[in-house]
Amino acid sequence: MNNNGFDCRISNLEFLTSRHNTAKGQTVGVETEKLRQHIALTLCKDFSTGFYQIHIGCNDPISLVNTETGEIQNLAKLKLLYNCDYRLVINDAEYILLNYHLDKKVLISKLHCINWKVEFFEGFPIREEEQGRPFIERDGKMYANIGNNIWFHSSAVDEGWTPPENSHSILHKFKASGHIVP
Repeated sequence: MNNNGFDCRISNLEFLTSRHNTAKGQTVGVETEKLRQHIALTLCKDFSTGFYQIHIGCNDPISLVNTETGEIQNLAKLKLLYNCDYRLVINDAEYILLNYHLDKKVLISKLHCINWKVEFFEGFPIREEEQGRPFIERDGKMYANIGNNIWFHSSAVDEGWTPPENSHSILHKFKASGHIVP
């Protein structure tokens, strides 16, 4: 799925016709590598559920904006869940990469995902002696200092993730109002 011939994880396995696989490699595969130090996009499949996932690790400062409430939070990772044809997942990956490259914006309402999860950055002021360090320890907990020679590269499948029951109407209400921006 991620065009890395050495990635032998089962979650990286999916079959496409030759022409679709070639097109994916020449679009999503190339753009994923080009943008990795800005957004790290990972495609995967959870074989225990049959659902596909797209994970986006934010190496640029990116915010999740709720356009209904105006709430803005700094985003570390966005995970999208899919229960549709793999070609639609690939189209969404291409949409995410292209729109982030061109406009630095992705409208979640335009995606075919059936659910999504976010991880927000835990922000705190960096002390003078911590400047330039890739990892910072606070109160016994390690934090990655993204952008200081350390970036998200890829993400493992979120095993067993299924949409919560009765989430359909709530998801679509919030999905229509959320987008990511720098």
